[in-house]
Amino acid sequence: KQNPDKIKLILGNHDNCYIFYQPQYQDATMCSGFSSNFAGDVRQLYYHNRECFQSAFQIGNTLWTHAGMCQWIWDHIFCPEYKDKDMSVADFINKLYIENTGLLLHVGKRRGGACQHGNIFWEDLRDLTEDLLKGYNQIVGHTHVKEIYTITNEDGNFTIFTDCLDSQTKFLELEVEE
Repeated sequence: KQNPDKIKLILGNHDNCYIFYQPQYQDATMCSGFSSNFAGDVRQLYYHNRECFQSAFQIGNTLWTHAGMCQWIWDHIFCPEYKDKDMSVADFINKLYIENTGLLLHVGKRRGGACQHGNIFWEDLRDLTEDLLKGYNQIVGHTHVKEIYTITNEDGNFTIFTDCLDSQTKFLELEVEE
C-alpha cells in the first residue's frame, strides 16, 4: 500500500482458489496446497486490500500475468471481448477480472481442466511454447522451471519463465521500453 508505483502484486491461480472458494464447490475452487482452514482469512485479506492486486501489468508491449497467454487464447477468448483498443491489454484484463471473471479462469486440458487451453491463471508452459503470443512480450511464473529462461517467436517477441525460486535465488532484471 505504501509503494504502489514500485510493487505490483499479480494474482495467480492459487489466490483465486481462496478468493472464489465456496465449500459447496470445493472441486472447482481448490488447488494443490489449498487449505480451507485459511480460506476465510485469505479471502478477507484480499477483499480488504483489493486495490493492491491486479491480474495483469503492462509497460509498452511487455505484459506480466501469472501464467501467460498463448495466441489461441488471445484469438478466441480475448479478441472477441477487447473492444476498446485505447485501453491497454493489462487494463482490459484487469477490467475483465472484475466484470467477467469466468473468461479468465479456464483450466486447460494439460492442467487437468476441460478447456482447450488455460488462461492467464492456468496456461501451461507447453501451450505457451507451442503457440507464443504475437505482438507482446510476456513475463510469467506459474510453471516451475529450473532457471529463468526465455523463448522467442519468429517476430522477435519473447516469453520469460521465472518460477524457479526453489532452485535459484537470482531475480529477473529487465529493461523495458514504454
